[in-house]
Amino acid sequence: AIVVRPRDRKDHIAWLVEKQRYEEALSEVEVLEHEEGAGAVDASAIGQRYIEHLVGEGEFAKAAKLCPKVCGHDTKRWEDWIFVFAQKHHLQVGLQFQSKSTHVLTLFRT
Repeated sequence: AIVVRPRDRKDHIAWLVEKQRYEEALSEVEVLEHEEGAGAVDASAIGQRYIEHLVGEGEFAKAAKLCPKVCGHDTKRWEDWIFVFAQKHHLQVGLQFQSKSTHVLTLFRT
């Protein structure tokens, strides 16, 4: 059976993510959250995918700049991304944006 239904903002966000248009998807998530409240779409998961994409494209500064919003106070997530930046020889870029957030890693401060 074929089910026909109108596309909604969530469908549009899923399409944007599928097309790797992450920045647009995150903008649409903000609009959706304003309309329906937080939790309608997993913005953090989209942000993670966007950072992965940026790192894969070699856009380390842009990826690091997004980390405070995506990682927030999640220590494990910060450690994972700092480790990725270190592996890619861009540790300073990751630490630069990490130190500007309210979260402080003790791993690299000792």
